[in-house]
Amino acid sequence: MRFAATGLAVFAVLAATGCAQASEAPVRSASAEPSPDAPSPSGSASVGCDAARPDPEPTGIADLIIGPLSYGAAAEGIRTADGRPATPGPDGIVFYKLGTRLALGASATVAIGDPARAYAGIRTEQGSDGGYSSVSYAACAPGDPRITGDDAPAPVGVWWVGGFLLSGRDSACLPLEITVGDDPTVHRVDLALPAGACG
Repeated sequence: MRFAATGLAVFAVLAATGCAQASEAPVRSASAEPSPDAPSPSGSASVGCDAARPDPEPTGIADLIIGPLSYGAAAEGIRTADGRPATPGPDGIVFYKLGTRLALGASATVAIGDPARAYAGIRTEQGSDGGYSSVSYAACAPGDPRITGDDAPAPVGVWWVGGFLLSGRDSACLPLEITVGDDPTVHRVDLALPAGACG
């Protein structure tokens, strides 16, 4: 299957040349201090076909790809308009918007790795403002009427609105732990928030 081959090839490249582990945690920014009542990431969530949107685009070399799961144009991290870290909101939470993409019929779980769970979370479209420590995604089956339309191109996958949030800092080399389907193998990758944060 072309998608799986492409995903594995890019995953191999990422494993060899991806973000290096940061030698120390990013410096806290005074502007990113969370307010005392700011929500904090915890727990887990699941999202499925009802919240998904059709994705007609195949994955590309600039995407961060782990098997059937991918993050568009994020192989080198999330790029911001000016190359600087995202601006904290009034609650001190910094949000990096990045949709999760998944091949049709596939499922995967994305978790924040230790010790980043103390300051990072995954936000979903209709979930907790504080985000979650892990989110399980289940894509629609091929031909599902919820993602097909009369004039729309046939989707190759689906995607969900969401992203990653940081509390008490405005940048991070974020460790992610990803499992695909029923396979217990944990794929560990680093996501630069923003691009360049993984050194």
